[in-house]
Amino acid sequence: MKRNVGRNQEAAVAARRRWDALHLRTVSTKVTAEERRVLAALCQAEGVSVYGLCRRLLRQWEEQAAVRHPGAAAAALSASDASTGADHARPLS
Repeated sequence: MKRNVGRNQEAAVAARRRWDALHLRTVSTKVTAEERRVLAALCQAEGVSVYGLCRRLLRQWEEQAAVRHPGAAAAALSASDASTGADHARPLS
């Protein structure tokens, strides 16, 4: 039975990696070493990873900007659908 559990977990990880490769893209920026140390310390104090914080902040900003510029968001999603047939659902994280 334990072997099946391991295989199921492996299959789930493989499926997640395939989904990630199709749907996720990295967005990054450079900060000073001091800014990174402070950011890491504050994130640790808050119990969130730096990447988790960036993801939350980006999504929050995206939602607010989409309200201010609904046409831009709709056009970007429409263009994405037309060229890739992409599903915009995000995995639980």
